[in-house]
Amino acid sequence: AGVAADTSTDDDWEARDDAASALSAAPFIAGRLPPVEDAWHDVPLDRLAAFLRNPCRFLLEKRLGLALRRDDEELQDDEPFVPDNSGRAPLIRLLLPALLEGATPEAARTLALAGTAVPAGGFGMRFLERELNGLHDFAQQVREHGTQPALPPHAVALDVVVDGQAWRVHAEFADLRSRGLLRHRYARRSSFDYLDAWLPHLMLCVDAPAGVLPVTTGIGRDGRFFLTECAEPKAVLETLVRLYARGLREPLAFFPRAAWEWINGDRHGPAKAIAAFRPGGFNEFAEGNDAAYRLALRGRPDPFSAPVVDAFYANAAAVFEPLLACLEIE
Repeated sequence: AGVAADTSTDDDWEARDDAASALSAAPFIAGRLPPVEDAWHDVPLDRLAAFLRNPCRFLLEKRLGLALRRDDEELQDDEPFVPDNSGRAPLIRLLLPALLEGATPEAARTLALAGTAVPAGGFGMRFLERELNGLHDFAQQVREHGTQPALPPHAVALDVVVDGQAWRVHAEFADLRSRGLLRHRYARRSSFDYLDAWLPHLMLCVDAPAGVLPVTTGIGRDGRFFLTECAEPKAVLETLVRLYARGLREPLAFFPRAAWEWINGDRHGPAKAIAAFRPGGFNEFAEGNDAAYRLALRGRPDPFSAPVVDAFYANAAAVFEPLLACLEIE
């Protein structure tokens, strides 16, 4: 068992994707890979976070050393008729640092108009005012959270045993305050934002310094969320490390966007998960369009078909149910 012998490049897979599907090509990963070396058992928290964002991409890039294109995985979450994320990014990069430093909206407006990040004409001015209002509100919330002084750096480590093997998860916090952790991103909140906040939150709950609340505040373009104290953070982290260990040896049936749709929807079937994952006529940015999923899952059973869909259900519940129990959305 292992990786099927194949020397095709990622571009080859892109060009032959439809033909491969039609011919039911042999699986790219034909079986479980050998166990990882001991060095893999040391798990910085950022590495575990990267894995959960896309387990198949992590397996292909980090374990197998493949280089995959990333343009296919860009997900759009913005309304029509406004600049997309790539069009919005220059204005955000220009204005957000200034606003976080305390610049007034008037000063930020002058800064924006002096550059080239604002589209021309009336549409551009409406876009600027809309973004300026959102950025100003966002920056105010972030700055308000930072009024308390940062505490000294704090390191946390957790040893877990998976299938008789010792694993160690560790993280360092340089931005702790008495009210806990802050995570912020000027974008619509998504399952990725919750996941990215969840892992350091669990480590904080494992070992919070004296005087620090085991609470995480998340701030997005569309509001705030809070993660309250987890009752059993060590058990949750052990479960996530088990998924990590499994995902280093075979494609893991965990797809964050699809899993989030299922966990928040009708759990009697995978319809919502399929709608989020499978490309279709009106789903140009489906999660399953990612090159890593297409390659890692090639030739394998449909992850949403019975009985293998049970693995998807189990993984989605393992990751997101404990998170949902602590999540409060404002």
